[in-house]
Amino acid sequence: MLIPKENEVVVKVKAIGVNPVETYIRSGKYARSPSEFPYTPGQDCSGIVESIGNKVTNIKKGDRVYTLRCLTGAYAEYTLADSIYVYPIPSNINYAQAAALPVPYYTAHRALFLKNKLIPGQTILIHGATGAVGIACCQMAKAAGCTVIGTTGSEQGKELLKSYCDEVFFHRSITTNTNITPSSSSLLDNILQYTQGKGVNIIIEMLANENLGLDLRMLSMNGTVIIIGSRGDTMITPRDLMSREATAMGIMLWNSTDNDFLLSSNYIYHGLKNEFLKPIIGTIYNGLEKSSLAHDEVIDHQGGSHGKIIISLEDNNSNNE
Repeated sequence: MLIPKENEVVVKVKAIGVNPVETYIRSGKYARSPSEFPYTPGQDCSGIVESIGNKVTNIKKGDRVYTLRCLTGAYAEYTLADSIYVYPIPSNINYAQAAALPVPYYTAHRALFLKNKLIPGQTILIHGATGAVGIACCQMAKAAGCTVIGTTGSEQGKELLKSYCDEVFFHRSITTNTNITPSSSSLLDNILQYTQGKGVNIIIEMLANENLGLDLRMLSMNGTVIIIGSRGDTMITPRDLMSREATAMGIMLWNSTDNDFLLSSNYIYHGLKNEFLKPIIGTIYNGLEKSSLAHDEVIDHQGGSHGKIIISLEDNNSNNE
């Protein structure tokens, strides 16, 4: 049984948010490796506060909460967390949605507002916009008064993004019953045509090793590429940066300070309460024994990403307790 220290919280887990980084750590190919074994993966989960340390004041036993960092790992029936990384769930958000918040929504807020200063009226391109981070970026940028362009790899993804994007383009060729959509080679033409040759002010990049070279050619003057994800090396033409006096910026959520996390949590709580933020759930896997299937999907997603992948530990699978 987990016993919390003075500033710690024990949470009975109801739902777990699955992130690609957990597969990287498991494979041993990530910069941050586990320091102790056995190792329980995961940081993102939601549930009910089971017990608290004697100096915890921000939450109480029985509260519905989600965690941003777990001391003992999220893939478990109970997890231990520092109280400063445990946040209340608004009444209009269920456990699955709450488990979808931490890495995606905090990453999106850091990228758009803490490391970059998003300005109303800017045009923003979000690659892989149907993934959990992509959807969070779309919702935040739209609420900020920006023109939002998303890319997706499927008709289903295009339909999903209609509510959050002003325009959606396919980032690769897909064949439907009626036509073949343009391939990624024409994405540059589509973006330049849509922006009347000006390019976009900001690009959110989830797979820099494949897209960064093209991104630099789609930027406006003084534009910025914000790199959130990459799975390898890439080559670019530096003059594409020079001619636009543009910036390529990398971010990592775990470089955040405690104050950064506080700013993000306040923004996200406000967004959820006022319903301009709402996590979109993709596949729900019932039970910890399905974790390997969840990891396969979060990496392969052959049909494209369509919301957050969740592992549910709820008895009735309602995610609404």
